Amino acid sequence: MFIADNWKDYEVIDTSCGEKLERWGDYILVRPDPQVIWDTPKNDKRWKHMNGHYHRSSKGGGEWEFFDLPQSWTINYQSPSLDVPLTFNLKPFSFKHTGIFPEQAANWDWFSGIIKKAKEKAKKLAEEVLKKAQDGEDFDKLIEKYGWDLGLEDPSTGYYFNKDTTGYPEELVKDAFKLKENGISTELTENDTYGYFIIKRLPVDMDYVEQNIDDMIYSYDTPAISKLYNEKMDKMEVKYCDQWDKITADSIT
Repeated sequence: MFIADNWKDYEVIDTSCGEKLERWGDYILVRPDPQVIWDTPKNDKRWKHMNGHYHRSSKGGGEWEFFDLPQSWTINYQSPSLDVPLTFNLKPFSFKHTGIFPEQAANWDWFSGIIKKAKEKAKKLAEEVLKKAQDGEDFDKLIEKYGWDLGLEDPSTGYYFNKDTTGYPEELVKDAFKLKENGISTELTENDTYGYFIIKRLPVDMDYVEQNIDDMIYSYDTPAISKLYNEKMDKMEVKYCDQWDKITADSIT
């Protein structure tokens, strides 16, 4: 059995008569729980100073009674396997729940630990490959053996992009332009989504450029055109007139 015992912003304070008294951050809630079958004294003073009480209906469902409770609020959970805490937005729903199940923190710890170990393993391998590249091993062969980029069909041509190109990780673009031609990364480039990059900046192949010039112009111009379009759209003022009310299916056919 896994125990969710790393909570600081949540606790079950007391239980009695089919209900549990809980602290969710700075707020105290009382909610029904059918597993609470004992009738023990409600000695904790917070039973009488709650911020929200969910009353179960004998006909099914129920409703909240609020006492100075915001519509929503946040709590944090710091897993031992994560460098930064998880932040949750809470809101009391009509069926008694708040948006999360605190007992699942045990599972968050478990799979966060697996992810952390996998990232450590991946980083160690990336550092080993970076050392090989810096020692002069064939870069294309390193890509063939260790590369995970399924979109890179031919390592010898790489990718063509400029500083304003979208669709590539910002860290990749920034670090690539720090290199001189034929230069290789001196350190790993890290991205939360794609992992680790080892970059080699290739000379521009003008034959390749001439063969793919239309596609390249399109990929370079599209972000600029989209930006200009959005700027124009944001400045446009929409006005309605009574003519719209006169338009019917018959009038436009």
